[in-house]
Amino acid sequence: MISIFKRSLVEASVHQAGLRGDKMDVFVKDLMMTDIRNLQAFALDIQKNDIKFDLFSVTKEMEKQIM
Repeated sequence: MISIFKRSLVEASVHQAGLRGDKMDVFVKDLMMTDIRNLQAFALDIQKNDIKFDLFSVTKEMEKQIM
């Protein structure tokens, strides 16, 4: 599994990071904010046309926590 993950690091432009108050390292995709904004657009569309649940606020909180 480690060799696969190391290969993914190069191919997916992943960067190492740490969580506040935690000693464990995490890996964050370089284009994560683009992914979240795409998810926000999808959430707004699905809220408007399909379900009556505030998915957009969930994605905004994700964005806030990452920034």
